[in-house]
Amino acid sequence: MKRSNEIGNLLVITGSLEINELIATLVSKAEYKITQTESYLKAQTLLNSLKFDLLLFTISGETSKIIETIKEVRKSSPHTEILLLGESSKSVDLVKKLNSPQIDFAELTTSTEIIVQQIQKKIRFSRMTEELFAYKTQIAMRSSFDNIVGISEEIMQLKEKLMKISDTEIPILITGPSGSGKTLSAKTIHYHSSYRNRAFHLINCETESETSMTEIFYSENNDEKRDGTIYLKQINKMPLALQEKLAAALTSYNESNLDFNFDINNIRVVASSTQSLTKMTAEKKFNKELFHFLNQMPLVTYPLSERMEDLEITCQYFLRLISPLGEIMISPEAVDKLLSHKWTNNLKELKEILTKAAAICRNKLIDSSDIRFARTETEPVTEAVFGNSTNMTDEFAVSSKDSLADNQKNVIIKVLDDNNWNYTQSAQKLGIGRTTLWRKIRKYNLKRDIS
Repeated sequence: MKRSNEIGNLLVITGSLEINELIATLVSKAEYKITQTESYLKAQTLLNSLKFDLLLFTISGETSKIIETIKEVRKSSPHTEILLLGESSKSVDLVKKLNSPQIDFAELTTSTEIIVQQIQKKIRFSRMTEELFAYKTQIAMRSSFDNIVGISEEIMQLKEKLMKISDTEIPILITGPSGSGKTLSAKTIHYHSSYRNRAFHLINCETESETSMTEIFYSENNDEKRDGTIYLKQINKMPLALQEKLAAALTSYNESNLDFNFDINNIRVVASSTQSLTKMTAEKKFNKELFHFLNQMPLVTYPLSERMEDLEITCQYFLRLISPLGEIMISPEAVDKLLSHKWTNNLKELKEILTKAAAICRNKLIDSSDIRFARTETEPVTEAVFGNSTNMTDEFAVSSKDSLADNQKNVIIKVLDDNNWNYTQSAQKLGIGRTTLWRKIRKYNLKRDIS
C-alpha cells in the first residue's frame, strides 16, 4: 500500500480502554490513519498486507506475544517504528530484550500531549528511514543482474545461477581469479536477497590483520548483534586459527557463542577465493568445517582470457560508466589491440585501461594508440585452478563453405596472413565477428609466423 505524504499510518494493538483518549486526540488532529486491533494474530496479518509508520502496543499481562509480534515486524517491515505503552518497569525490560533503536516506550500515565509528540517524532524517523532505503535501492540497481555483462556461455550460466540462488539463505562460495567479478557477484546476491535493506559487511581477509578480523567477529560487550550479509573477500587468506573459530560460530545454532558479534540467525554468508579451497582443504591449509559450510552453493567466475567473446560488449559497458552520456566510443582497431592482449587482471585491468584511454583520446574516440598496457604483469593466469570451459561450436558464414568445412584452420590462417593479421579485416573477409574469430584462433592455437 502506498503511503500518503501527509497522513501517518498507525497500527494500534491494544485491549486497554486507557488508550481511547490518546486515539481520540490523534484522530482529531486529522494527521493520522489509525487501525486498531486487540488480536496479535490479526496484527500480523495486517502487517503482511499494509505498510505502517508506527506500531503502538499497550503492555499488560504476558509479554511473550508482544515479543513474537515485534520480531515478525522486524522481518517484514524493518522501517516501522514501535512505541510501547505501559508500566515503566515492563516497558524497559521489553526494550532491553528486543534490543532495537526503533523501539521506545512511554508510561500510560504520561500526558497525552507528550505521547503525541513522541508519536510525531517516531513517524518522522520512519519516513527518513524509508527515504534512506529508497536511496540504497538506487545504489542496489548498480548491482543488478544486467551489470554482469557478457554473451559467453560462462556468463549466461553465472547469471542464471545468481538469479536462482540470490533470494535464499544458502551460504555461497565464489571462486575465480583476481578481477573476474567476484565482488560484483557478491553484491548482486546481497541486493537481490531478503537482506537487501540490511548491511553489506565487506571483510577483506587479505588486507585486514588477524587482530582486526578477530575484533570484527568477536567482542565481550556485543549487546547489539549485527545482521545482514557478510562478504568474506579472499577468505583463502584468512589465518587458520580464525577459520576454526569462525567455523564454530557459523555452525553452532545456539547461544554458545555469546561473544560472536553477528546474529547467526539473521545473516547470509558469502565468501570468495582466488584459490581452490577444495585443494587447500585437502592439503590442510583451510579449515574443513568452514569449507563444508561455505561450499553448499559454489559459483565460478571465469578469467577474461577464457571468454574473449565478452570483451567488446564489456568495453561498451565500461564506457557507459565512464561517460554516462555515451560520448566516448572505441574504434575496431582499439578492440583488436585489446583482443590480442594477455589478460591477467581481467575486468579490473580492462576498466583501468579504458578509463585512461578515455582521458587521453581525441574527438571522443578511443583508437589503438590510446590503449596502453602496463609494462609489467606480475599476476599469473590461473587456468590450472579454474580450467577452460569454453564451448566453441560457432558456424562460419563464408563464401567458400566447402573449403572451410574441409579445412577450417587453413582457411583462417590464409585470411589472417592475407590481411596482415588484422582481426577486423580478417573477420569481415570471413563474414564473422571479431570475437568469434578470436575464439577460433584460440581453439586452433593459431600463431603468427614472424620468421
